[in-house]
Amino acid sequence: MAAIAAPIAVDPITLAVVRNYLNATAVEMRDRIQRTSFSPVIYEDRDFACGLLDAQGGTLAAAPGLTIFMGTLSPGVIKSMPLIGQENVEPGDIFITSMPEFTGSHPADMMLFATIFHSDRLFGFAASKAHLIDVGAKDPYPTDSIDAFQEGLRLPPLKLYSQRQIERTLETIIKANSRAPAVIWGDIQSQIASFRVADRACVRLCDKYGFEMVTACIQEIYDHAERMARAAISEMPVDSPSSPSMKFRLLIIPTIHTTMNAIATTSGKTIGTGPKGLPMNRTLIPDTTAMSATAI
Repeated sequence: MAAIAAPIAVDPITLAVVRNYLNATAVEMRDRIQRTSFSPVIYEDRDFACGLLDAQGGTLAAAPGLTIFMGTLSPGVIKSMPLIGQENVEPGDIFITSMPEFTGSHPADMMLFATIFHSDRLFGFAASKAHLIDVGAKDPYPTDSIDAFQEGLRLPPLKLYSQRQIERTLETIIKANSRAPAVIWGDIQSQIASFRVADRACVRLCDKYGFEMVTACIQEIYDHAERMARAAISEMPVDSPSSPSMKFRLLIIPTIHTTMNAIATTSGKTIGTGPKGLPMNRTLIPDTTAMSATAI
C-alpha cells in the first residue's frame, strides 16, 4: 500500500509572505490595466476589477477596485468551466465572455481570464472584468434597454488566445461589432497585459517556495477566512426571511418594467441570500447571484 503523504506544515512567516505577495500581485495587475488602458472609463473611473483565482476558480486575491465587479470574477470562471471543459485548458490560453449569464453584468462588461501554469500543473487563473465603451449595442450606452440583445455583442466563454496564439476570427468579430474598435481592443490588451504580470509573479512564487507549499498556504488562508466568517455570522441575530430586521435592499435594478430586491438571512451558522419581488425583465440580467454576493 502506498504511503499517504503527510500534510505540509505551514509556518506563519511563509503564510504571511504568500498572502501579501498574492494581494500585492493583484494590485500590480490593477495598476497595469489603469496605466495601459485606452478609455477614460477605465483609467479615470476605474470601471473594472481584476484578481487571482485558484485552479477551481476560488478567489485568491482581488485588487481594491469597483466593488460590484470584484465578487463576480470567481463565479464567472466557475460557471464558464463546464462549458469550456477542463481538458481544453492549456498553458497560454485566454478566455473571453460578455454574456450576462457568466459575467453577471451587461455585455459591455467584458470578462477575460487566463490560465497560470507552473511547469505542467494548473496553478490558477488571472481574471479581469472591464467596461468597454462600445460593444455594438443599440446605442453607445443603452440605459433604456429592455432586452439583453439590445445591449451588444454576446460572447459565450471562448478562447481569445489558444496556447498564446490569437484567434484572429474572434478578434475580427469583436472589432466589427464596435463603434470604437481601436479603443476597446486597446482596453482588452490592457487586461491581457495584467495577466502577464500575474503569470510571472505566480511562477516566481512557486519557484521560490514550491507548488505544494504555496497551495498549502492558500488552503490555510481559506481556512482562516472561513473561521473568521463563521465567527462573525455566529454573532448575528438568528432570524428568518420573514423577519423585517434581516431584510436588506441589496440590489435595486430599475428597468422599464420591474425592480428586484434581495434578502439576506442568518441561521447563526450560515448566511443565505435570495431574490424577492417581481420577476426579472426578459434576459436583461438573468443571473444576479454573483452581484448579490458582492453586495453583501
